[in-house]
Amino acid sequence: MLCLLLALLSSPVQASDWPSLSEPPPSEKLGANDAAVVIGIGDYYNVQDIPGAVDNANDWYKWLVKTRGISMSNVHIIRDAEATREQLLDEAAWVSGRVKAGGTLWYVFIGHGAPNASGVDGLLVGSDAQQTAKGLYVRSVAQSEILAELEKGKQSETMLVVDACFSGQGGGGALVEGLQPMIPTAALKSAAVTILTAGRSNEFAGPLPGGDRPAFSYLVLGALRGWGDENGDGQVTASEAVSYAEGALSGMLTTRSQTPQISGPAMSSQLSKGRESGPDLFAMVSEGTLSPASGALRQPGNDDDILGDVAAITAQLKATRELEAKLATARETALSAGASALQTKATSTWSALSELRGLGGDVAKSKVEAFIAKYTYSSVEYTDAVGTHERAVSIAEVAQARAWLQADRQSVMIAAVDEPRATSGVNEWTSPTLGTKFVRIGAGRFTMGSPSNEADRRDDEVQHQVTLSSAYYLMAHEVTQGEWQRVMGSNPSHFSGCADCPVEKVSWDDAVAYARKLSDLDGLTGGARYRLPTEAEWEYAARGGESFVYAGSNESTSVAWAGANAGYKTHPVCGLARNGYGLCDMSGNVYEWVSDYYGAYPNRSATDPAGASNASSRVNRGGSWNGYPRNSRVAYRSRGAPSYRNFLVGFRLARSE
Repeated sequence: MLCLLLALLSSPVQASDWPSLSEPPPSEKLGANDAAVVIGIGDYYNVQDIPGAVDNANDWYKWLVKTRGISMSNVHIIRDAEATREQLLDEAAWVSGRVKAGGTLWYVFIGHGAPNASGVDGLLVGSDAQQTAKGLYVRSVAQSEILAELEKGKQSETMLVVDACFSGQGGGGALVEGLQPMIPTAALKSAAVTILTAGRSNEFAGPLPGGDRPAFSYLVLGALRGWGDENGDGQVTASEAVSYAEGALSGMLTTRSQTPQISGPAMSSQLSKGRESGPDLFAMVSEGTLSPASGALRQPGNDDDILGDVAAITAQLKATRELEAKLATARETALSAGASALQTKATSTWSALSELRGLGGDVAKSKVEAFIAKYTYSSVEYTDAVGTHERAVSIAEVAQARAWLQADRQSVMIAAVDEPRATSGVNEWTSPTLGTKFVRIGAGRFTMGSPSNEADRRDDEVQHQVTLSSAYYLMAHEVTQGEWQRVMGSNPSHFSGCADCPVEKVSWDDAVAYARKLSDLDGLTGGARYRLPTEAEWEYAARGGESFVYAGSNESTSVAWAGANAGYKTHPVCGLARNGYGLCDMSGNVYEWVSDYYGAYPNRSATDPAGASNASSRVNRGGSWNGYPRNSRVAYRSRGAPSYRNFLVGFRLARSE
């Protein structure tokens, strides 16, 4: 009823009517185990500025430290030029490593949003985003990337507060001139993170009515100070905070629609004990509509300010929706046709090898290995006005090819399959270009996953028997910055300037590109080319023929650069003890990409498993310098999108024998 009444009485509100939030209420001592990041971007390099964004961020910072009671050492505030794509991701990783068990992790973003290239996810736009579609995408961070980092912490609850809209529009029009932005097709949700957003994906997130502050983050913070205590019980929940913001905006806005949203597991959790009285919204709206002095009705005038550009906006939105639908249809048609053509080509090639496979021998083996190398990571691309879209294609015959190789090798593979390492063959391989050593890991069988009584065990570590039918070679250490520089001619690492430290801030796609280029430099062909190890190969090698929790020990400090032991930075490779196979840093230093898509383990034995057939994330293993030691356990699994880059993640290479 209040919202309806406010809407009927809607009239101009002045900025001076809104209370200042600069003086935080007294400490509530709720945040002893919390950690937080607050990001406010008011000054963008190349897209529209957002007045008041940094002011709101400053007020959030004060409330989190002074009122919530979070230690200053566990709260970062990032303003304007500091808030690049890299920093947004780095801060997500930092805060997930700082929050304590039982605490709440806060990630507050006040800035621009946009749809990603596929129109499915929302982007948090970095301060240095460019006025081109590509420049916007590459300098922004997907919400899903932020969520992947936040979910790595040991917190009980996570609050992601996003004061941005994802329609690709700012208050003055499109963020990128000439771009017809797609609207994200679905709101992002998480089973672990409670997400508070400024509005629906097709709405504008704008300033306070009559004010110069972003509305949503201001109103939610006001609600936490006590304005949002709807039931008068002396505490404010996440739902109450969003409900307060929604009620205020729905009653006071006349020139745009903005409906704050909330989803996630902690909507009813207490966030504050605030008792501060909020502004009288009714008085703010109604003041000036009825003149108290004369008692006469003051007519607000015509609605030209509201209706003047409605026809143009409506036409633009209709055109945008029509273009979205046409682009999506054309994209799906092209990608589906491309995937079908690639599958047809692979099927034809595999069929053409049939007679040669029947004859067997080294030539047949090399051809089958070449087939596997070409089609294991196959994909098709389609480029339209929005950007380049890639679709992975799972070729059915790859599994048949692997099975053929397995059968072909049975006679030479395992005299005693349970031995941790085969004794035949060359025990090392050295890269001719780099001089880097690869250790030979023999075929064998092992138990993958962790026992039910292992401390800090996770549900996705289900134990099962795995047989690896072929020997392979694995780099003795993680790819270093110096090695990356020699092959790729650049160094993307956050901890740059340490040639012997592992390279990081490389995506799964980057690692595959490195493997291909080094293979060419070393003259490797067919199935002997460098690649990422499978997840099973990685864990088998990490265990080193032993039964330790970490790679080479039951004590993390002797083998793993992790957390406090690492001093929260990377270290030169092989600075700690090696495992039973002579491999360094299989626990700690940086996470390592492997080839598999992330998926649930089978509840049965498996031979040469290669992960899920298709998924959105690739697996990385081994823990990192910034993680808790528990994340460096041999059985621990992590994951990220193939394009995900972070200063926690690197890789090492493998090659088949």
